Parts: sequence; C-alpha cells; structure tokens
Amino acid sequence: DYLAAEECISNDYDTVLSCSRGIMTRDRFDCTRCDLLVVNFLGATKVSIGTVMEIAWADLKRIPIIVISEDDNIHNHGMISEATGFRVESVETALTVAEAILNLKGE
Repeated sequence: DYLAAEECISNDYDTVLSCSRGIMTRDRFDCTRCDLLVVNFLGATKVSIGTVMEIAWADLKRIPIIVISEDDNIHNHGMISEATGFRVESVETALTVAEAILNLKGE
C-alpha cells in the first residue's frame, strides 16, 4: 500500500521493502500463500511482467486464479490462459466467482 501513490514504480528505492528484490520477495510470498489470486488486466496497454510472474507463482501452488480482461487484451496468451482457472470480463463477475470459490455466500 505504501507504493500506491507512485505513478511509476522504480527499480531503486532507499527502503529494503521497496527495492526490486524486496518487491519480488514480498510478491512471491503473497502469491504462494493466498487462497485465491484475482488479476485485473482491464484496459492494460502494456504487458505487466510482474503480474505474469504472480500468476505463475500462484499456478505453481495450484491456487485458483481469476483473470479479469477483455477479449482483445494484450495479456491474451496461451500460457496465461492455461494457468487461469476463471476468465471474466468484469470486476463484479470476478467477485461472484471469488465468493463461490471461497464459499463466502451467506457468511
């Protein structure tokens, strides 16, 4: 959250959590212990290499992955399609699928 205000994530920061290694270590840790990964590619104009790695880490651990994207999204690729458990076109639909996967209905 502390990098949320950054418009462009740099490769170099003074704090250990914000340097390239810190970001990678934290993201890998998060993606390999989550219950579900939701990826929002809506409106992407360039490939997000970091997000593609996060999908790979989650897939390696067989964590369910929901990808939100348009049909003509730049991330449409066979490997991402095969790693994706559920592909939807809206955040609302992703939330419905996530609730079902995590069995949150009625709780």
